[in-house]
Order: sequence, then structure tokens, then C-alpha cells
Amino acid sequence: MGMRAGFFLRRVPWLGLSFEAVHFKILAETENRVHVTGLVGHEPIDVVAPMAQFVDVYRVTNGVNLFLANIQAHKGLIRSARFPLGRVDLYGGAGGGVTMPYTSSVIAGERLGQYELGRFATQVLAGFAWRASPRWDVSLEYKFTATTVDGEVARGDSESRLHTNHLVVGLGFHVGS
Repeated sequence: MGMRAGFFLRRVPWLGLSFEAVHFKILAETENRVHVTGLVGHEPIDVVAPMAQFVDVYRVTNGVNLFLANIQAHKGLIRSARFPLGRVDLYGGAGGGVTMPYTSSVIAGERLGQYELGRFATQVLAGFAWRASPRWDVSLEYKFTATTVDGEVARGDSESRLHTNHLVVGLGFHVGS
């Protein structure tokens, strides 16, 4: 789920800037093997083992929240008097920004969940929009995002490297022409 607002540059009309918020969820598959370091019963460990051996629940279901600024190149196709900028808009771009994840965990019966200021996130995107009218469009977009979620968990902290693929369908509203 997400929202984006943007504008085109007057002097370079094919170039746009946008700002967006993206929200998605992750659930750990605790049967998978992960690298674990730290202390267990005051004894140091550095092992690769099933996550479930150490963690009952790990999730970011209140959201991996990304706040991004993007630069986008646009190419209008199928121009007409009614659609001088084109009925179809092909676009691609890249962006970066901050994350604010909500990590939640249960370890040895102890629960912990909170929002935290996260690390830097990046994305690349490509898509097209079809203008249904001069003000409204429907878009289909692919985006790839990358970030690392650091989270405080019960009795420690976690690090999850996230490389995510998104297929986005959206509605657009144009204030200008």
C-alpha cells in the first residue's frame, strides 16, 4: 500500500520529482536457518541454526514504512488535442529515503513491539499510466526496494536485509494539464 505526490519541472517537462510513502509487512519463516550471534544463558554463540531455536515470533506486521523522494523520467505517447502530453505515459525512476519499521517479537515468552527510526532505503521503478480523462489515470508499476530493518527485539536486537519486489496498480489525479 502506498501514496505518491509529484510534479513535473517546467523547464524540463519530461522530468518529475515525487515523494511517497510505502507500507508493507513481513513475517519471518522461523524454520529457516539464520546467522545468530550473541549470548544464550550468558554463553556466547555464533551459529547458523533454525530461527525457531531462538525466536518464537518475529514480524513487522504494523509495517515496514518507507518515506522516499524520487526522480522520474517520463515519455508521453499517443498525443492528441485532448491529451497534449500523451494518452499513455511511460516512466522510470529511482529514489531513496528513510524507514520507520514496527518490529514485533516473542522470545522465551517475552513480547516486545515498537516503531523505530530505521535505515536508508532505495528503490527503482518503471511503469506506465493510461489517461482515462485529462485529470484521471490508471497506472501499472513495478518497483524494487532495498533496505535493512534493524529492530530491538525481546532480549536483543535483529537485522533483516529486505530486497522486495512490488507490482503496483494505482489511480492518479492531475491538478495541472
